[in-house]
Amino acid sequence: MQLIGVIAILSYKIDLQLSIPTVVLCGALLSVTACGPSDSDFAEFDTFHSPDQKHRVVVEMAPENSLAFSPEAIRLYLVEQDTSERYLLGTTSLANDGSKVTNENIRSEWIDSKTVRICLSGAEQDDEAIVIDVVTASISVESARCAD
Repeated sequence: MQLIGVIAILSYKIDLQLSIPTVVLCGALLSVTACGPSDSDFAEFDTFHSPDQKHRVVVEMAPENSLAFSPEAIRLYLVEQDTSERYLLGTTSLANDGSKVTNENIRSEWIDSKTVRICLSGAEQDDEAIVIDVVTASISVESARCAD
């Protein structure tokens, strides 16, 4: 609500003649976009090494979400052995009802030396299995019950 007040004061001071609904809508949009995590908010959550040690998938999460009970933002990176270059594979989220995310919520299973299945399991969402081919950096997403 403070942001809406600032916009209302600014519109009055510079005589923009904005209507109340316009001010409220602009304030709501700004507050929602300002609440998303920035790059510096993300921290490494876990790393999953391929069986042949040639690749690893790094999971980053923005641990301090500014909106209580909102989904946690997650990024997946591919890193090849003997290099520090990271390739962003994709972003997703995990809805866990405001509870702390643990290794029980984000797990991995290497199908073979080039394919990993990362399981996201949250209290407020169906399980999501992200299958990554580390050689081609391709991803597929499955809605399936993840194995315990």
